[in-house]
Amino acid sequence: MNMNQYINELNSIQASDSLKLKLKELANNPAIVYHKPKQSISKIKILSFAAMFLLVVVTVPTMLWLNNQNHIKDNAKPPSSISGGICGAVPPTSGSGDAEGSEGTSSTFPDFVDGLPTLTYVPDNPTLGTPFGFSLNKATDHPWKPSVQLTTMPVFKNKAKTDGSGVTTSGLTDEQLQQKIDVITKQLGVLPKKYEQITCGGTDNGYKEDDFFELTAICDNVKISVNRIGQISIAFLKPITLPYKVTPTQKYTRLDYECTIDFLYGQYKNILNIKNPQYNFDNSNYNEDDKCLTSLEIYEGSDNLTQTILGYHFKTAHFSLNENGELSGIWITETDLSEKLGDYPIVSEDEAKQILTQGNYKSWATNEPFSGDISLIEHTELVYHNERFEENFMPLYRFYVKIPEVKNENGLQAYNIYYVPAVEPRFMKNMPQPDMRFN
Repeated sequence: MNMNQYINELNSIQASDSLKLKLKELANNPAIVYHKPKQSISKIKILSFAAMFLLVVVTVPTMLWLNNQNHIKDNAKPPSSISGGICGAVPPTSGSGDAEGSEGTSSTFPDFVDGLPTLTYVPDNPTLGTPFGFSLNKATDHPWKPSVQLTTMPVFKNKAKTDGSGVTTSGLTDEQLQQKIDVITKQLGVLPKKYEQITCGGTDNGYKEDDFFELTAICDNVKISVNRIGQISIAFLKPITLPYKVTPTQKYTRLDYECTIDFLYGQYKNILNIKNPQYNFDNSNYNEDDKCLTSLEIYEGSDNLTQTILGYHFKTAHFSLNENGELSGIWITETDLSEKLGDYPIVSEDEAKQILTQGNYKSWATNEPFSGDISLIEHTELVYHNERFEENFMPLYRFYVKIPEVKNENGLQAYNIYYVPAVEPRFMKNMPQPDMRFN
């Protein structure tokens, strides 16, 4: 565009006369440099780019530095699940959590792992385990053998947990207690003369005056008691003479005891509710006088090993004989396993021994910590604690450890007993600590 065209364009613009005059002056005066609008816009762009460049130079390093500081802080925090150790998990150490009554519980431990609820192991009952004794029956009747490799075992919620005061008001209902009493009295052919209730102690411990946890029927020659846990006690007021005379403290052959059990099962199978009876003499034990305290028990068997192990611990019948070999009572246990938490991966026996040497165990009838010498372990069992104080019923390894310096004059060996949770540690909110023993 030449100068004349520019002036003509200027005349067509809607502007004040003073502005037009000033612009014409600039156009006709060659001594004045005319800056086109395009040049002015380029300057603005250059300034904008410079400002943006400075912003990037300052901001990006600052953001990178802050991100690095956050990364350092995150790495300084303990992860929610720690890899390593047995089965890829290291259990929380003692005092790491604040869960009531459970040492070694982490407050940040997840509630679920691989879709299974995480577990807390807090057995409170000081009567857990096999009695401390001076012998070990190596020909065990326990269905699990160390040569058997199981990869999972079920865990169940205790439907009739007993509180700290020793009272159980959950579990079987009043109607179910009465029904069990009625079935047993009918099978025995007796009539109740009166009923007794063991109450929960009134309002002192928070229960109602009429709350009770055991119902007893008094009959002519028998007293039948049923509690909410599902345990049935039948006490014969006049002991019953048996055709096979065996006494608890005398030595007989296994065949003698089996014949006695066969006879008792035939007589009382209708009230035992055991369809596939298996012999169990595992609770037999010698006392310090070298007398065998023989236990006559049966449990529910199965073609499935896991179900047989459950029957061994949760569906049993024990026959009590007096010193004359007469039947004085029957004790029946049928624990409610209706609420299954799931099938949990378990550690092997060798892995459980490693956990034992690390000090993650509970013991019974001893104040002595495990020495760490696994060569002293003479026998291992995969067991459940069927105790009313348990929160859940979970599998455990039970180790019988020789006490070399403790033998009686007859040469019978003494053992300490240690328990290690069989569930893989990654599912355990806590692991037992060395100072958590039963005395």
